[in-house]
Amino acid sequence: MPEIIRALFIGGIPIALIAFALVLWAGRKGYVVKKKSENLDAKIENTSSEVLTEETSKDKTNKHLVFDKWMTFGGGYYGIMAFITYIHVEVMDLYRAFAKFESFQQMLDALSFGFLIELILEAIFNFITAFTWFLYWDDVIKIHNGWVWLLITYIAYSLGEWLAEQRLKQELLK
Repeated sequence: MPEIIRALFIGGIPIALIAFALVLWAGRKGYVVKKKSENLDAKIENTSSEVLTEETSKDKTNKHLVFDKWMTFGGGYYGIMAFITYIHVEVMDLYRAFAKFESFQQMLDALSFGFLIELILEAIFNFITAFTWFLYWDDVIKIHNGWVWLLITYIAYSLGEWLAEQRLKQELLK
């Protein structure tokens, strides 16, 4: 039972909130998150507003960095997990890279082409780590039963996505 509670609070709730925020944000921007959304098709058929047509036919070539990164990882549950992993690994790497400096002047002195290349290479390796997020998180959080964590985070993702879709539906009907 404690594993379920840990998985819920450490994995489930954050994933649900992130899924809700990302899907809601993408929907408001007019980005297509799902390949085929029956809910969106039904809303378009039931609403004859020109505003809805404009919102759903936005130019999708001008995407946002966050959306592009999420979709690079495949979108959906896997994409969110990989995206969160990438952000976590990047922040930790940047913290470690800059925490070793004792002063701002020491950091400025150490900034070089080699230092920047090292950061870029780390970002590439972090991209690979993000794709294997299911291996990464066991090293960060002590997970005793991976299936429990997987199930809880997937349910949480689905709930967050569903709540965002319901919110978008309400906004479209107003």
